[in-house]
Amino acid sequence: MSTQTGASAGNGAAGSEEAVTRIVLKQTLDIWQAEDLQHELSAALSADIPVIINGELVERIDAAALQLLTGFFLAMEKAGIGCHWDSVSEPLQRAISCCGLCSQLGQKN
Repeated sequence: MSTQTGASAGNGAAGSEEAVTRIVLKQTLDIWQAEDLQHELSAALSADIPVIINGELVERIDAAALQLLTGFFLAMEKAGIGCHWDSVSEPLQRAISCCGLCSQLGQKN
């Protein structure tokens, strides 16, 4: 995973920028990467700014990583902080759907 905190285009007004955290998920997210993912998501939540997650590289994800992502999305929602996907790979989308987590993770069925 990699995290970048910076500015993103805001509401379209000239010179308007909004700070966001960008998280790029790794190709494999299994129990062995869960601790790293948890640290990255916790830091993003603590930053108190919107988060954009890129999941286009994900080829394999297990329940532990899905649980972390679900908890993160729910915590962000509870805190009133925006969180959405930039891109979702087909394997990631299938895993989200198969586990019934589409609404919790902001995905269509």
